[in-house]
Amino acid sequence: MFMEVVKILLTLVLFVGVVYALNKKLSPAITLTMAGFLAILVGCLLNGNNLMGEESTGNLLFDIFEYFRRDAVVGTISKMGIRIMSILTYVAYMDHLKATKMFALLASKPVMKLKNKYLLSGGALLLTAALIIAIPNGTGRMAILIGTVYPIMLACGVTKATAAVAIFAGAMYSWGPANPKIPTAAAYMGIEVNMVEYFLKIEWLWDILAIAVGILVYILTSRFFDKKEDAKTETEGYSGLTVESLGIPKWYAILPLVPIVLIIAFGGNLPSLPQMEIAAIEFMSFTFVFLFITLISKDKKQAWNDGNIFFTGLGNSLSRIVGIIIGATTFGAGITALGGIDLILQPVLNMSASNANLFILITAILAVVVGVVSASDYVANSVLGPVYASFAASANLNVNGFLLLSVNAVQMCIALTPATAHVALISEGSGVPINTIIKRASLPILSSIAVYIIGTMVMV
Repeated sequence: MFMEVVKILLTLVLFVGVVYALNKKLSPAITLTMAGFLAILVGCLLNGNNLMGEESTGNLLFDIFEYFRRDAVVGTISKMGIRIMSILTYVAYMDHLKATKMFALLASKPVMKLKNKYLLSGGALLLTAALIIAIPNGTGRMAILIGTVYPIMLACGVTKATAAVAIFAGAMYSWGPANPKIPTAAAYMGIEVNMVEYFLKIEWLWDILAIAVGILVYILTSRFFDKKEDAKTETEGYSGLTVESLGIPKWYAILPLVPIVLIIAFGGNLPSLPQMEIAAIEFMSFTFVFLFITLISKDKKQAWNDGNIFFTGLGNSLSRIVGIIIGATTFGAGITALGGIDLILQPVLNMSASNANLFILITAILAVVVGVVSASDYVANSVLGPVYASFAASANLNVNGFLLLSVNAVQMCIALTPATAHVALISEGSGVPINTIIKRASLPILSSIAVYIIGTMVMV
């Protein structure tokens, strides 16, 4: 019993320590990495874990660094990291060409007729949530929209924090008949589910309600925070700027949209076309645009050399954002190694089937807490998935209804933690501090989670 309390306390202390360090503006990447190293070391010593399995060096200290190399660095860069790096590289090239500003100026003209800027930003949140149909990856959506929709909002007079949170919160919704989270959550529960049938029979109504409630709360809280913080409308580079002063053709405005069009075409949405990864599409977009711009430029040597932005962009995004993701991966592994997460969830493992609503409420709250502490929705689902299935069987409930919790509510909890790629990406792309983004996003996200909790109670 004593060791169980120690593990839970160590888990919570580490999480609070990381939050404190980030609030003190210490480097997120190095803070998360060092906290992760410490958590892995202590967790393995307490529990006798072996991170490397058969690949162990035979020495715990050496294993930590082998794990860091193999999983945190190589694994992150080869999967999520390269995707983010490729998107931000293209965004950097668009900024250099002034294509982003041209796009924002032209696109904002009809939108500026909308008097209420909060309705505009609420629409941006809805757009971000809806784009999951074409771009299922949340970080991919955010990275693309931070280079397209975000400048439009700034040009229309929306504050930086309000604009950033619209994209951040919108990307947290995980819904739709092709949502890759559904089979993953179902696998944790040990069941098979027809994704289209689940969406049509259980999910769609609660998605609409959750997004609608989230947008309403977002608009109200954005008004409140803008007034409380005396936030100024940030035209950031757009004040007094005109289409003519940019000195480039108007058609440059279509260049930021090239990757979006190609992602829709080659991202698996059209069966007749080859399916490509987002990173490959971004690299292809850059190559086509770069060669075309070089071909039509008067100073072809300068245009050619400007292509080096491709490599500097990769390096900048690696140091600014992917480093944070590597740190977050290490921290998540450390928190898991400590074993405190399993102990936090222990009270629900043997709950009686007599009160389904209480079970749903308690597991949802615990799942959110675990998701925030571990910076992952998978950790909570891996533990609770079998519990949901067992409880549904014992209480004769519709097990598919629990997917509203594991797919939707638990997924959204990662918006409430500072140790994820999502908030790091938005913070870096917008210049808004991480704690400000989380503070502003919390109520819209929690209100949507509440809708999904109610939905689970109704649908099971």
